[in-house]
Amino acid sequence: MPGSLKRLPVRVNPVLRHRNERVVNLGERWEFRLDPNDEGVRRKWFRKPGVFTDRISVPGCWQGQGFGHDGTDYIWDFQLHRRTFRATYTGTGWYAKRFSVPEAWHGKRIWLNFGAAYPFAEVYLNGEKIGDHNEPFVPFGFDVTSRLKTRGDNFCAVRISEKDRVYGLSFNCRGNWSGLYRTVELSATGDVFMDHCWLHPNVDKQKIRCTIQASGDTGHDELKVAVIVRNKEKKTVAKTAKTFSAGKDLKFDVPVVDPLLWSPEHPNLYTVDVVLRRGNEVMDALTDRIGFVKLSTEGKHLCINGDPYYIRQNGDHMIYPETVAPDTDRKRWRKKLKTLKTYGYNAVRCSDHAATPEYHDVADELGILVQGDLGMLGAWGGNDPWHIYAWPQPHPKYRDVMRSQWNHTVMRDVNHPSAVIYGMGNELQTYQNNTLFPKTAWRCYHETKRIKPSAFVIWSDGGMNEKLPQDFVNYEGYSDHETKLPMIQHEYRWWTSFPDVRIRKKYKRAGLRPIGIDLAEEAATEAGLRHLLPEAAHHSQRLHFAEMKAKMDRCRRNFKLLAGICHYCGVDIHCAPMGVLDMFYEKKLVDAETWLQTNGDTVLLMDHEFEDRIYTAGDKLNVKLSISDFAHPPLKQGRLEWQLGSGRSAVSGSLKFRHTPFRTSPLGVIRTTFPETLKPRKIQLSVRIAQGKREVSNQWDFWVFPKSVRMPKSVMLYGRTGKGIMRKLRTEYELESYPNAGTRRPRVLITEKVDQEILDFARTGGRVLLLAGEGVVRPFYPPFPATGWEEGLYLFAPQSCYPPFADGHQASIIRAHDMLGRFPHEGFMDLQFFRLLVGAPAIELDPLGRLKEEPVIRQFGTYQTCPKLAYLLDFALGEGGMIISALNFDPKVPEARYLLSQILAFAAGKRFGSKNTLSKKASEHLVSETGM
Repeated sequence: MPGSLKRLPVRVNPVLRHRNERVVNLGERWEFRLDPNDEGVRRKWFRKPGVFTDRISVPGCWQGQGFGHDGTDYIWDFQLHRRTFRATYTGTGWYAKRFSVPEAWHGKRIWLNFGAAYPFAEVYLNGEKIGDHNEPFVPFGFDVTSRLKTRGDNFCAVRISEKDRVYGLSFNCRGNWSGLYRTVELSATGDVFMDHCWLHPNVDKQKIRCTIQASGDTGHDELKVAVIVRNKEKKTVAKTAKTFSAGKDLKFDVPVVDPLLWSPEHPNLYTVDVVLRRGNEVMDALTDRIGFVKLSTEGKHLCINGDPYYIRQNGDHMIYPETVAPDTDRKRWRKKLKTLKTYGYNAVRCSDHAATPEYHDVADELGILVQGDLGMLGAWGGNDPWHIYAWPQPHPKYRDVMRSQWNHTVMRDVNHPSAVIYGMGNELQTYQNNTLFPKTAWRCYHETKRIKPSAFVIWSDGGMNEKLPQDFVNYEGYSDHETKLPMIQHEYRWWTSFPDVRIRKKYKRAGLRPIGIDLAEEAATEAGLRHLLPEAAHHSQRLHFAEMKAKMDRCRRNFKLLAGICHYCGVDIHCAPMGVLDMFYEKKLVDAETWLQTNGDTVLLMDHEFEDRIYTAGDKLNVKLSISDFAHPPLKQGRLEWQLGSGRSAVSGSLKFRHTPFRTSPLGVIRTTFPETLKPRKIQLSVRIAQGKREVSNQWDFWVFPKSVRMPKSVMLYGRTGKGIMRKLRTEYELESYPNAGTRRPRVLITEKVDQEILDFARTGGRVLLLAGEGVVRPFYPPFPATGWEEGLYLFAPQSCYPPFADGHQASIIRAHDMLGRFPHEGFMDLQFFRLLVGAPAIELDPLGRLKEEPVIRQFGTYQTCPKLAYLLDFALGEGGMIISALNFDPKVPEARYLLSQILAFAAGKRFGSKNTLSKKASEHLVSETGM
């Protein structure tokens, strides 16, 4: 028997329904059975309702609901084999449903509609196959009028198999999931139905361009379409009716006088009712929502309704912890996307996948622009020996399905004002900023514009080539001057914190397992560090925020004409906690008000880099301020107030400013002097502009140290000083060498080498400061050196937690200890340690034996391996002892001078002592490795 008529796309689970629509939801509970031996077709399960013994929820995927086994899946982006979901399963599964047709529908045309299925669906009705589907983003339906029993139960079975999984693009990036992940419905129309209804609001001409295609058994009768437009108060603002013949597209305009426009600040929506009649009989009807929005470019500006905007995208990486498959719960999305909006994001880039219509419904309501990366030129879609990332590509084997899925997805979302940007590929700059398929790219561009003329289309997110279709550019900010088009900074920049074991309870009912937390706990347990993970997570998030804020500010400051930044990511990815929000869109460390200082419409910026945060008392401070103001309306000329420090020692002032909005513009220079101080301290510089009810502010941390420090007199350098740090110490502090003829025995020796004489010196009451070098420390290369990410190599975490997992630092813990004196810290290494860690890898602790007390400064390696590392610790040895440090004590910088003085004062003083003891084996290790 031939298959049934198939429609692409169909409307399933719309946010609004017309009163004349005839729809039955086929229920959340379906019968289910896995088919690990792929025997269901051969055994004709589609004719045997009794074989389906399990029950499953629709929408959803079965792995997220616990159907499968406890084995591992492959997370290809991180090259991990883990149990990712509540259950693991790659293979075939079957859904089944028994239903009856409402009596009132007799004589109607009846459709069986699926919101979405993945990877590949074969649909059977009453024992016969009616069709299949392999476009996972696209809702599909079948005309089942002639296949239904008008009385009694009908039996539907759906086989989901692995065929064509590739078309899900990044759907597989966290592991293989499968299922009916959107709602399934039964609907009825007349003999004639609307095959599509495209509503294109035109801001300039104040009208809606309606394109309607009617199909079916039209005969010779005329058809009539009535359109009514209502505003948010449900008041009719426009209506019209048109008569036409079926089989052709009906195109007509509906004027709307002075429409309220849709924008991120004001997401005004209109409701449109469309009714198709033949004579007096309603054939089909729908209600949809639209927004009057116009995207355009003016020079380097990306404009919404003619106004320049700074696009602040969140990079979305298929993060649906509750459901695994794309979430269709509008209530949950309203909560999540509202939080995202309060943190300053006005756009989302769905990395190599399409958001669901339910997601777009909420984005429409909140004013969030959504970019769908539909992978026409090759998606971020896989990593194995046969292909990496840009997969599938539009080879003849895949091209037709890729093209069909692209166009039908654009059609699916054509009326959503939030669905305004489409990308064909990811980071195709890897291929010399080009593609092997330019004709495919241009055909895709023109077909998209035909369906949705207002949409923006780019050939690659992360690519720039003016010979290829690009309504704007998404690339690296440093190349902004090379194009006349507006540019959004690509994927900035994967900064990563330690997984937070404190939120494990959030995953109790989730379909997605806390992979990062699992890995961290396993590695930390093996290293004996599990008890430190909550503290490590907290301090890691603090450093993560410091890096994220400083570098986001820098990007916006340095690239003055950028049209926006795609922050990668605003929300955590389960293996890479990169976000300012966790995977449940909940606060990690900082609140929305704090993050808006970096991610708001208007941001105040300063010119000081990481290495420029440390000063000496009495130093002059000159801070160049600038502003990136994309508010609507922007600030007026006025006065900026500033303050350095707090309390009685605070200094303050103000600057008059006149700035240029919609770009980064200079404000002026703060010129002041750091106060005198006898002890180092952290000082905050705060700036503020207040105009009426509006206030914009920002603040930055600085550290100030005393002008001079005292080194204990009983300190000497051991052995020859060479050309490195030892020579610098000798020159700066006028230290003598030991042993040397005529010199007395010192209290403390500084050395880069451990030998028998050093060990004897310590055992007989001496104190040793070992400056650890190769053989004692654990150096590594930056993961992506070509991008400049080596900055802060030994302080900041490696980006996105990519392999090699053995290399990197992710957290630090500083214990209160007399050795540190009054050196300012808050329990972790913040930016005051930036220069202390330049070129300074951490000490590897395993060769030093088991510790009875914590290092003074413990450093955590990557969470996947948790190597035991430290920057400062001490040992007892006989009557004396040894302090080992891997910090860079460059005497040119005040923080190094001060910290070294405190360590040496402790070593020379009466409080020196440690519960850790340096074993014979550890001593031999130091002798061997420092003697190279």
